[in-house]
Parts: sequence; structure tokens; C-alpha cells
Amino acid sequence: MRRNNPNQQKGRKKRPDGAGVETRTFPSETKLQEVCFEEDKSPKRQKGEECSEARASMEAIWTHSVYSNDELLQYPQALKFITLERSHQCKVSWVKPHGNSLKFSVDGAVEGGFGRAGVGGILRNSNNKTLILFSKSVGCCDATLAELLALKEAVHVFRNSIWARSFSLILETDCLACVEWFYKPHLAPTFFKDIISECLRECTFLRWEIIAIPRAVNATADKLAKSGIARARPLF
Repeated sequence: MRRNNPNQQKGRKKRPDGAGVETRTFPSETKLQEVCFEEDKSPKRQKGEECSEARASMEAIWTHSVYSNDELLQYPQALKFITLERSHQCKVSWVKPHGNSLKFSVDGAVEGGFGRAGVGGILRNSNNKTLILFSKSVGCCDATLAELLALKEAVHVFRNSIWARSFSLILETDCLACVEWFYKPHLAPTFFKDIISECLRECTFLRWEIIAIPRAVNATADKLAKSGIARARPLF
């Protein structure tokens, strides 16, 4: 006859090893575990050692992440992105679009919290062939506005390209807030609504979507944006 474990309640999952160690306070451990493993239910990922390692990674993410605390709280999927980037078991790489789509990866870069800014982007097809590059200065602004200006430039460039009528557009950005605002403009801060409305107007006659990607996947656009900060003439 099988005895019930008095330390384990029915229907309750066993806590991973090391979960009881007191560390810096951050959002619910259970919630973070759910976010990082909600799409991965394989037995390998359920082992105590695996979960303990992931938890330690999440603690480091919370302490040292380039994402702001607000982003981590409001967009917990950022934790999944960073966990994948840091895991030695998961190699994060850029995913090619399907045959009838093109991907425009964009990014914005700013000196300090507010200062000189640049935007950059790269349009690629299903063969990973580069079709368009851009890199330019956009004056002074904060990081979020730089991201929006990068998206605006990408939409404008694509709409006026020879591929606009034949291909659908997939915009890629590592700014989670921008993705939400494009789909739900009413949630955007008032001072960003005009630029978002302008982007959406340009998208009117396009087949498009916008997705969030890990920052590690957006390295090329990031380099283009950073080089654009001090660029005297735009690169196209």
C-alpha cells in the first residue's frame, strides 16, 4: 500500500531544489516558473536540477537585466526571452520568414537614458538575403521613442519598396511595449499616440504583423542603430 507523503499536499507540485533559499525579493517564483516553462512540459525540463538552475538564472535576470523592472512586471514574457538567451541548452537564433513574407528587424539606440539617438533596421527574405538596410540619426530622445521611430522608418521604407505589393511584412522589435501599442493603440501613452497612429496609417494597405523577439536575436539591427547615433548622413 502506497503511503501519502505528509510534506506534500495532493495536487501540489514539489518545489525545486534550492527554492527555499532566501534571495532578493522579486515577483512570485511560481509565476516566473510558469512564464518560463508554460510551453515546455517535457520531463527533462521538470527535473529538480533543471528548475533550480533556471530559478538561479531568473534571479540573475531580475538583478542585472537590461529590461527595466516595469517591463519585467508588465511583460513577463521578457523573462522567457532572457532565460532562453542565457540557457546553455537553448541556442536562440533568428528565424527566417516563410516564403511569402519578409522580416524587417529594427532597433533604436540612445546615449544614456535620454540623449543622442539612432535607429537601424534590416529587411531579409526566407533565404536570409538582405534586401534593405537603414541606419540614421534621429536627434535626441529616450529609448522607447527611438524604438518607435525605428518602426516608423521601417514601415515607410517597406511601403515604398518594390516588395510591398508582393510580400507581407513582419516587423521585429525587442521592445515589448511597442508590440502591444501597435495592436492596442489606446493603451499607448498620450505622447506616443501620434507616431503610432502615423505608423498604422502607413500600414493600411500592407499585409503586416509585429512580433517581439529576444535582444540577442536583434544584434544586427542593434549595431545599425548604434552606428546611426553619430552618422552625419543616413545609410540606406
